[in-house]
Amino acid sequence: MIRKPHASVNQLLQGGGAIVCKDWGIETDALLRECYALTRDVDYGQMAWVHDEYQYEHREEGFGQIIQEASARAISITAEKFDFRENSQQTERPALTGTTVTKGRSRIVPAGGYFGPMPMEVWDVLDKCWFDPPSISSNYARERAPFIALASSLGWITIIAPDGLTLSRSWHVTYHGLSAYQNKEKLECS
Repeated sequence: MIRKPHASVNQLLQGGGAIVCKDWGIETDALLRECYALTRDVDYGQMAWVHDEYQYEHREEGFGQIIQEASARAISITAEKFDFRENSQQTERPALTGTTVTKGRSRIVPAGGYFGPMPMEVWDVLDKCWFDPPSISSNYARERAPFIALASSLGWITIIAPDGLTLSRSWHVTYHGLSAYQNKEKLECS
């Protein structure tokens, strides 16, 4: 139920925008699978969808450019499907890439979102951490552990210090309820 008449316009704009962006994401995923032969949750994974921004992680550095191309093509497909006049300047702007979400978010993110390879050096710290049951909350793990490592959908690991400072790759501690790890020994911070 919409309580005030002027809120109806906002409801239509927000709802319509969500439908368009959802279709854009579906088209991007279809292009990655059908045209670029990438496998979801193996070669790439969607990390977030925030309004008009998608964030992906991927295994190989070269996949970043492929995801960007597929995303730009998907915008065109979605615009045509909904009979929109496409803003070609928006689709031609490059998406941000980087090795961390923080680097990707350091400036305004255009449509297409953040894409970037995740650093491989994080695997080196896995043997210095042990698994905590996923049911343990991040706050509990923060109190007990000097560092927390999070496993993503592709198996990447994020090392986060108790103060929220990211040592390897930036991602929110509780995102997707990712598994928490506790450090056995002090890790060297670079």
